[in-house]
Amino acid sequence: MAVRTHGAGLNHETRSLLAHLRKNRPENRVLGQKPEVVKAQAHTMVSRILAASRLRLADSNQYVWFAQDVAAALSVGQGEMLAYELEAVLHRWLVFGLEPKTVQLLLRVLLRDVAGIDVEPEAAHGKPETADTG
Repeated sequence: MAVRTHGAGLNHETRSLLAHLRKNRPENRVLGQKPEVVKAQAHTMVSRILAASRLRLADSNQYVWFAQDVAAALSVGQGEMLAYELEAVLHRWLVFGLEPKTVQLLLRVLLRDVAGIDVEPEAAHGKPETADTG
């Protein structure tokens, strides 16, 4: 079962990444850690990026909250469950009106730098993966 995010502004790379999480179950180095610890790591990472962007504080806070939702999913999920949780987080924050490219960039940064997950599955396997997200 998947959340319908195809029409919600997700690009091919993000759909492919979610398919990669489902199919290959890459190691998630924060799996099982306390959500508060992972949220703090995500907050630090995203705050640096947002400070450089010079967004208004109100807008910046929404991206921090998005990052905290991603971090909570990372602390409890892997494989299919992680992909499902991330789709739900993406859908929720895109419906709230966050800019899709920024949300997807932050997702990739968090997966790579907080969870240690390869966010370029196509390059790692030498061919594009098909992404059927329903």
